[in-house]
Amino acid sequence: MTSSDIFRNSINALKHHSVIPYVPNSHVAKSILLRRQPKKLKVINSQRNDTLPKFFQVDEYKALKAKQINKALDEAVPLRHPAILHEAMRYSLPGGKRLMSTLCIASCEMIGGSQSVAMSMACAIELLVTMAVIQDDLPCLDNDDLRRGKPSNHKVFGEATAILT
Repeated sequence: MTSSDIFRNSINALKHHSVIPYVPNSHVAKSILLRRQPKKLKVINSQRNDTLPKFFQVDEYKALKAKQINKALDEAVPLRHPAILHEAMRYSLPGGKRLMSTLCIASCEMIGGSQSVAMSMACAIELLVTMAVIQDDLPCLDNDDLRRGKPSNHKVFGEATAILT
């Protein structure tokens, strides 16, 4: 199952409260099925892509939201003093998939909210994910030299700056 399939199933479940993605041999899915009222329950077999309803183009939606999130991140993290710290913060932001922040916006839109309401939360999610990636690459943890095809933050700006970002 691809990430697009998982994303589509999640959005469909949010959009139609009676739709639950089916995961074979999942104790969580079985416990959800037992708690739900059988009259309102529809199960989507995620193993067969041809039976999944297509309400919108998932890849186009993700690409559009990623562009909008990147623009909002540029505005949220401007270059300020100390310049080296803000430059280090901006260095690691590009290149992410933006999946969790896109799901944040999609969830808000599904319950009637607007993107502008969820954008600050989506940016916060991306900043937390980026911080976790920077911290994970540090020499005291995984000591990774590359991240997303370029040198890790601590290799470019030093370990002390990477810890502060």
